[in-house]
Amino acid sequence: MDRRKFLRRSSALGAITLAGCMADANDNANTGNGTPTPDESESDDISIVDSSVERTDSGCSSGEDPTATVSIDPESNAVTFSGHVVTGTPCHDIAISRVKYNHDDGRLTVDLGTERADKTCVDCVGRIDFDGAVDLDGGVPSRVVVSHDDSVLADTGDEDGMTGPSIVDSTIELVDSGCSSGEDQTASVSMDEAETTVSFSGLVTTSDPCHEPTLERTEYDSATDRLAIVVGTESTADACDDCIGSIEFAGTVEFEGGLPSEAYVGHGDTILSGGDDGGESTPDDRPELQASSFSVTRAESGEPRQTADASFETDAETVTVTGTIVGNDGCTTAELGTVEYDAENSQLAVDVVTIERGDTGDNACTQQMIGIDYEATFSFDGGIPSRVAVSHDGDGIMAAGHGSSSASAPESDT
Repeated sequence: MDRRKFLRRSSALGAITLAGCMADANDNANTGNGTPTPDESESDDISIVDSSVERTDSGCSSGEDPTATVSIDPESNAVTFSGHVVTGTPCHDIAISRVKYNHDDGRLTVDLGTERADKTCVDCVGRIDFDGAVDLDGGVPSRVVVSHDDSVLADTGDEDGMTGPSIVDSTIELVDSGCSSGEDQTASVSMDEAETTVSFSGLVTTSDPCHEPTLERTEYDSATDRLAIVVGTESTADACDDCIGSIEFAGTVEFEGGLPSEAYVGHGDTILSGGDDGGESTPDDRPELQASSFSVTRAESGEPRQTADASFETDAETVTVTGTIVGNDGCTTAELGTVEYDAENSQLAVDVVTIERGDTGDNACTQQMIGIDYEATFSFDGGIPSRVAVSHDGDGIMAAGHGSSSASAPESDT
């Protein structure tokens, strides 16, 4: 069997990566390292039985391009694959985001995702090596495509290593910013066939002018031949003019192998250009909160401080919040209080509360304040929110968006 290696890389997506490795490696089994549900079809008898991928090695990248090789074994009805991807740091685990068999053309698609695995990490671009397998019943696919983010790592059905348009690079930059004069949010898109480049520009509003644009997502859907460009913003200053900000931006998405037939620019839940219904997305287009989990990871006395961090994992469609909440004494623990998800404004609000432990009985508790470390994970379907706000016992602690890292409350005087 021919093994085809192929690269598509989108460099500007690093804007949504948060500083510091947030997720606990022990929780990575929940991000897709099992058997995703395959799409239903009645066209033939081939079906997905199981799928898995594991990290075999990791370290600092030496500039290698991400790639993969694929092997199809008709005797065992199995597909195996191996390779490596490039991540923001070496402290990432790898998981299967989606596995799908298309009965119409006999194609098996394996989408890989990565998430941070440790709280502290060496400061370098990471290389993550992996091995994976997909077990099938009823036969084997005629074609296998393995991808990560917007990069196709391997495609056994493509003789030239190209299967139509693919994203090579994407960039965005700040054109101007200032106080808004009431302008509407807008964007425009143009395509240059000679340069195989999509150019876009526009304006979004923010809470203040001290913001810069980021690329939350650039994604090409080969099924619809459509390019999605999702623009975000991140704050650039702690103090700023007290007015609504007007942020003008411009950017490009470079392709190889052609151009998409359609492209749109979005911001939050609003389609700025190339959408329908006056630019507003429908509720079906918005991410849906599916589940949440909470755990206390440590509690110790000392001089605790209220802190919170947020990690946005677009591949796994999860938001992870870690932090420390202060308890009044040694009999205190923490739990997840109210969780409010505003789909229209793409914001998740989380309140962590302190409660008295139920296992203390008549035992005396230390009267010294304690720091209670916690981790909460929120799983979504159809994407993730663009903002998260965290409060402790009703008091605001942190608000962050894609590209933000963390914020800490001042030292308690009590």
